[in-house]
Amino acid sequence: MRHFSTCGVFKAALACLYTTLVLPATAYSCAFSDNTCIDSIAQVSISFQFESISPSPLLFFYAFDGGFSYANGSSVIKVGYWLQYDQSQLTAYNELSNGTNWTTEAALRIGNLGGYVGGSNNGCDGVWGNACSESLKFFLQTSMFNLARSGIPYDMPLQTVLQPLTDGIPGPYIQGCPSTLFQLNDIPTYAVINKTTFGYTDQSTNVSVAPSGSASSSWRTWTIPDITPMQQAREVAVGIITRGPVYGSEPLTSPDDIQIELVCSRAPKQGHFPDPGPGGPPDDKSGQGFARGIIKTYAFDDDYDYEDEVEDDNESDDSFEANGYVKCAEVGT
Repeated sequence: MRHFSTCGVFKAALACLYTTLVLPATAYSCAFSDNTCIDSIAQVSISFQFESISPSPLLFFYAFDGGFSYANGSSVIKVGYWLQYDQSQLTAYNELSNGTNWTTEAALRIGNLGGYVGGSNNGCDGVWGNACSESLKFFLQTSMFNLARSGIPYDMPLQTVLQPLTDGIPGPYIQGCPSTLFQLNDIPTYAVINKTTFGYTDQSTNVSVAPSGSASSSWRTWTIPDITPMQQAREVAVGIITRGPVYGSEPLTSPDDIQIELVCSRAPKQGHFPDPGPGGPPDDKSGQGFARGIIKTYAFDDDYDYEDEVEDDNESDDSFEANGYVKCAEVGT
């Protein structure tokens, strides 16, 4: 896999933040087979607000690495995600906030989705339109609301409602959304905050906040077979962050009591770097031929014209590859 560079079609209108950090290529290393970390080819984060759990913006990170299969030598992609925040700040804020018996989860949906990132809903409206964003949020709110009222035991409400959606083909119809929305093997989730109350007269509250994630401590990683880094760079990653009711908590008034944020991102573009040369890289990584440790952070506003920086789709894939870039075209829709 040579002459590859990641590609992000969004260039910030950046309501509040734009940071680029280039780290030394040797500063960090993670084996491709290690599921606790990721030595990413591309790593991007989106700044977003989730006021029910945090007084300040949070960062949603998506990253991927490239390797190959020992079985047949085919290309394999490893993806990972996490949130970054001040753990002590979130703990203190949620101890003082109103409401109890909530669990906050973060999920990543990746695969079968291309498009341009930008606009409202943290970049997701540019991918599939505002109608899909609002329909998807309402669908998940209603699903978790009905789950909480059903009396069926569960540990994580978002995980519980997402898991069966990927089992059926076709998945549920969600107005305005692509039919491939849930045509995936899995949508991994992670528990971020658990807030529960104990006792009847002298009530006490327990708040548990997961440590902030990082490339060296990724919340979830998994592999996707038979896909190249060029193809992965065209995929849109969708983060789903929710605050839903703990099993057995007080009945909710309506689905609107459940908070949901969507976050969409794509691998950032970076320049081409020479192939590592004879012998190749260590472990089971392929000779990708590009720098590691590039981080881009974006915050979208409602008026971001996300098509301004899209490459000319009339150019061939070969011409893009020869120049060290990936053509940004819709795939899987």
